[in-house]
Amino acid sequence: MSNDSENSVIGLSDIVSVFREYGRWMLLALAGFGLFAFLLVNFAMHSKWEAQLIIQIGQKPVLSFENQATSGTIFTLKPLLIEPSSNIAIRLEQHSFQDEVLQNLPQKERTRLMSLYSSSLNVRPILNSDLIEVKMRGYSYEEAQKLAEATLHCLQKEHELLFQNNMQLMHKQLSDLLNEAKRAEQSKNKLASSLSGARNLSSFSAVVSATLLQGQMDALNKLKQSAASLDWALQSQVLYNTRALSPVSVTTNPVAPNKLLIILAAALFGLIISILASFIHYSTRRNLLA
Repeated sequence: MSNDSENSVIGLSDIVSVFREYGRWMLLALAGFGLFAFLLVNFAMHSKWEAQLIIQIGQKPVLSFENQATSGTIFTLKPLLIEPSSNIAIRLEQHSFQDEVLQNLPQKERTRLMSLYSSSLNVRPILNSDLIEVKMRGYSYEEAQKLAEATLHCLQKEHELLFQNNMQLMHKQLSDLLNEAKRAEQSKNKLASSLSGARNLSSFSAVVSATLLQGQMDALNKLKQSAASLDWALQSQVLYNTRALSPVSVTTNPVAPNKLLIILAAALFGLIISILASFIHYSTRRNLLA
């Protein structure tokens, strides 16, 4: 019983013996795993470059108005983001949008990059600003750059549509105001013409007619002032579509795979496995001899 216990204990001399006897196999395992990893990362794994894009979200006009007794409705336009950054992140992750981006690339690159673009796309809103950071990867410097530019182009096209729809609504409201003012002016002119052609009006009828005419003139002036206010707001508002703050930035060297880290990890793994196997073999053999 005591002999079995002594045989199961590995002392310092045993450790030295293991490294002396199996040292070359450990070195071979370390070199073999390292060589395998070297061949793997250089011939089987594709290098990847990363493109970065800082995008400023465009602004669209939002109509606000204030009713004033003397000058009618005063319109102002306030800028608002075309699309919230959280919605943009969701939009860019949709398969329909990614398919549209890939349509801008040649067929060969489109098929090759489909999976990588979807898995590497990263959208990060920059807090307390109208900026978002977009990153994606390609199998070459040029492919990463093309993907970033195509992503920006498709996003700009979507936002341009949203912007134009909003502007069309604003111009429709202006057109409605102008048409209403035109109808009010025609009604005022008709009333004024009937009053000028009427004869023998009683004093009461004349006062009522004059009051009606003055009321229509006031309403007409308010409509004209409101239309002028809205037209001025549309002309003076500084708006812009979504745009890149700077050209696409692509890493000079590949960001993946990390060849050195993979080779070192594989070599270390081979060394650990060989050490464990050596101690197991040494202990088993010693017990059998005992």
